[in-house]
Amino acid sequence: MNRYRATSIVLVAAIFVMAVLTITVGVNPQQQKIKAANSETEQVQAQNDALQQQIDTLMIAEPHLQHEKDLLSQAQRQVPSSYNQQDFIHSINDAATATGVVITNLSFSDATLASLPTLATSQLTIGVPVQVPVQIDATGTYDQLRSFVEETQKITRISVPNSLTYEMGEGGAAGPDCSVSMQSMIWSMLTNSEAVSGDSATDANQNANTASNS
Repeated sequence: MNRYRATSIVLVAAIFVMAVLTITVGVNPQQQKIKAANSETEQVQAQNDALQQQIDTLMIAEPHLQHEKDLLSQAQRQVPSSYNQQDFIHSINDAATATGVVITNLSFSDATLASLPTLATSQLTIGVPVQVPVQIDATGTYDQLRSFVEETQKITRISVPNSLTYEMGEGGAAGPDCSVSMQSMIWSMLTNSEAVSGDSATDANQNANTASNS
């Protein structure tokens, strides 16, 4: 009886050892592989979710990108990245032609650093803001001159008058010898190595004289 009982105990122990070995050798590694696969799946899903969120954000922003590009392009024309006085001269000549006045003087003073608040200047990283004073004189009837001044405020390049003086001619407001004298300021955002000096004003004045005489 004891011999059979001992044999049974040995068999049970052997079965238990085999079960333990089976779990250790077979089941546990499979569980670890499953766990690792699940972890990788979760990581991939998290990456996919993040990517989809970025795509959704871009899809929302995409309709507005062209509008933002248009605004940037307009700003670059209003305050160009170079002195670009020649385009300004053409715009003034177009305004004079449209209103029938005669430009008698269009001249630029030396460029200087723009007068901006210190905080605004310190935060600028796209270039150096400069300002260029402009003197514009023209003759025509009073109504023509007023229309001319209005037209100069519609051109793309930002031009802000500092002073404006009208003088009546001998023929009164309806005579063609009335005159206007306008002092304005234009700006540039220099993004290259172009120096802030009087050279640009000298070149522009030569171009202005040529354009006025043509």
